[in-house]
Amino acid sequence: MIYITGDCHSNFERFNTRNFPEQKEMTKDDYVIICGDFGGVWNKDGESEMETSALDWLDGKAFTTLFVDGNHENFDRLYAYPVEKKIRQTARFKKWFFGHYHDNRNVTKDELLLWEQIIRIS
Repeated sequence: MIYITGDCHSNFERFNTRNFPEQKEMTKDDYVIICGDFGGVWNKDGESEMETSALDWLDGKAFTTLFVDGNHENFDRLYAYPVEKKIRQTARFKKWFFGHYHDNRNVTKDELLLWEQIIRIS
């Protein structure tokens, strides 16, 4: 299974079993993708005790957590991590699935606004 959410801003309460009971049936072969504004790597001076605790908690979940950085990230810290593999590929999207809404554009029935939701896509 693949679930998508966004805009955590280092608040991972949505991943507790009360808010996300589907995880009880998940394994590390199932994925939760955070599309922007993960916030788990934030403290400017390095990993804080709170970050370590939160990241360990997420890592201990039955599912695999993936994230795409957003505009509210600590890019200095993220860029300091080693790059395992670079993918040189351009993707063309027919739909825009986003986690943070920045302008006054109307959301139509063909689009999905992810705000403090976890959506199953497969």
